Amino acid sequence: MKWNPAHDRGQQQVAAALTRDHLPYWWVRWSYPDRWWEAYFTGPATVTPLRSADPAELSQRMRSTLVELAKGRLR
Repeated sequence: MKWNPAHDRGQQQVAAALTRDHLPYWWVRWSYPDRWWEAYFTGPATVTPLRSADPAELSQRMRSTLVELAKGRLR
């Protein structure tokens, strides 16, 4: 069977949940070709997108990045 976006509906739902959990600072998408989630910072700082195949790890990295930004360690 040929792949279509509906096959990854669960991963897309996880991405939407991560985005809701981390509003207003992050937007998350499922990258189906790469098979990982990508998190994009939406705040004023320049932050390299975060990527992980584990949504719990990605969530933790998103929180850690915000802590580092608050401490002024990232710009």
